[in-house]
Amino acid sequence: MKRAALAVAALTLTACASGPTPMIMNGRYYMAGDAVCVRYTVLTPTRIMCHDRKGVAQGYRDAIPHETMAIYAQQQALASQQIGELANQLNQTADSIARSNQAAAASYNQTLRSMPTTTQPIGPQQTQTTCLVNGQYVSCRTRPQ
Repeated sequence: MKRAALAVAALTLTACASGPTPMIMNGRYYMAGDAVCVRYTVLTPTRIMCHDRKGVAQGYRDAIPHETMAIYAQQQALASQQIGELANQLNQTADSIARSNQAAAASYNQTLRSMPTTTQPIGPQQTQTTCLVNGQYVSCRTRPQ
C-alpha cells in the first residue's frame, strides 16, 4: 500500500509539472514552465514574452502580484498537507488490511489444525446391502454393520 501513496504523490507531482508554475525572473514571479512558456524574453520590468520549444512567441505574461503569490503559496501548502494526510490514511488502511489478513490466516491455520484426521480403513468390511424393487427400478443402499 505504500506504493499506492507513492503513486498518488507521483501523479500529483506529474500533474503539477505539466502546468505553469511560479518562476522568479528579475526579482518578480511569473507563471511559466509550461509547454507554451518554455523560454521567455523580458519585455518590461513586469512583463515577459513566452516562447514554446521551437522558439515561437506564444504571448506575454505579467508578473504575479505579491498578494496573489502569497495566496498561491498557501494553496500549495494546503494541497501538500492534504496529500500527506491522504498518504497517511492509505498507509493506515494498508496496515489495517494486513493485520486483518494475518488474523484471518491465523484463524484458518488454527481451523486446519483442529480438524479431525481420522481415516476409514481400506479393505474388506462387514456391510449390509438392502435393495428395494419398484416395478423395473431397483434401488440399493449399502451400510457398514
